[in-house]
Amino acid sequence: MNDIFDKEILQNEDGEELVREVSMMQATKEELEMLKFDLVDKKNIRNARDTGICPVRRSLFRDYFDELIRQVVLDSPERG
Repeated sequence: MNDIFDKEILQNEDGEELVREVSMMQATKEELEMLKFDLVDKKNIRNARDTGICPVRRSLFRDYFDELIRQVVLDSPERG
């Protein structure tokens, strides 16, 4: 899984480095529903356009497609 997704290095407010890695746990149905509502909220907050080329929408969907790929890899590694 780490071959597909890179680790993300973040810093907290104290300047400590934090590493975010991809989880190997399958998402629950409730978590996926929350992602759906989260996408709609973020699109509205960031004023993403519904049609045409929109960098905001592209960025949001990239994150959600990464999650979709992660779920497929966990469900069926040979397809991932």
